[in-house]
Amino acid sequence: MQKIRRVNAGTGEPFFPDFDVTSLWTTDRNLAKLFKILDYDICKKQPDLFFTNYVLGYREHGTSGPFRSKWLRDDTPYFKRLAEIVEPKIIICLGKNTYEGVIYALTGRMPRIKGFNRFLDSGENYQDVPLGSGHTVRVYAVAHCGTIGTMNRNRGKKKQDGTRLSSLDLSMQERDWTNIHLYMKEVNKKRAIKEEDQYAANPHTCTGV
Repeated sequence: MQKIRRVNAGTGEPFFPDFDVTSLWTTDRNLAKLFKILDYDICKKQPDLFFTNYVLGYREHGTSGPFRSKWLRDDTPYFKRLAEIVEPKIIICLGKNTYEGVIYALTGRMPRIKGFNRFLDSGENYQDVPLGSGHTVRVYAVAHCGTIGTMNRNRGKKKQDGTRLSSLDLSMQERDWTNIHLYMKEVNKKRAIKEEDQYAANPHTCTGV
C-alpha cells in the first residue's frame, strides 16, 4: 500500500520490478497467462499497457467483495476523463459489471446484457466507442479471470471429447482472448499499410530513430 500511495502522489514508479506471478493471487496468475496470448509478458514492464480498476479507489476493509452500483455512478466522470487522456486502442474489461460501467462512462448509455456467457460466446462481445478527441476505442468484455469468474465462464461447458470442463480450466477464456489478439493483428496490419502508403506518397519522409 505504501508503494501505491507513492505512485498516486507521483513520486513512485508504477511498476513492480520484483513481480513474481507464481506467488500471487489466482487472478494475477491467470491474467499473466492470458496476456501472453496477446504477446505481452506482464511480469516485465510494458510501456504500451495501462492497468486500472474502474473504481479508482480502495476498499476500507479487505481486498474483495460485492460491486456496488453507487461506486460505478460516482467514478463514471473520472474513468471517462482517464480514457480521454490515455486514448487506448483497446479496453479489456474483466467481468460484466466492469464492461457495463465502461460503456456507460464512455457513451452515457447503460448496456443491458442478459446471459453474459452467451454474450461472450457470440464473438460480438465488444463495442467501438468514439472518444471526444476523434479517437475510437474498441471495448471488449471478457470473463473475470479470478476463481469465481472462471467457474462462471465454464459453467455447462464441455471439451471436444464431451467431458465437462473443470471449474478452473482457462480454455474458454483463452478462446475469448484469442479473438482479441486477432483483432490486434488486423489493426496493426492496417496501420502498417497506411504507413507504407504515406511513405509512397512522400518517400523523403523519415520516421523515428
